[in-house]
Amino acid sequence: MRLREDGKTLVLMTTFIDRDLLLRDKPRTFFIEEHYRNYPAILTHLTRVGPNQLRDMIGAAWRRVTKS
Repeated sequence: MRLREDGKTLVLMTTFIDRDLLLRDKPRTFFIEEHYRNYPAILTHLTRVGPNQLRDMIGAAWRRVTKS
């Protein structure tokens, strides 16, 4: 994960399937830019995501990275 320079956007690793679901279900919270299109990552508006969901997503991203 990486906090972008604006201090309001977090880049999280995810799966392409989960990314598609998040983009469909919560387009005001999650988004991607062209740069991330071919990477299993999603951009997150920190002001719009709940703390529990963010905690779960960070944990899942960590588990994916540590399995590699």
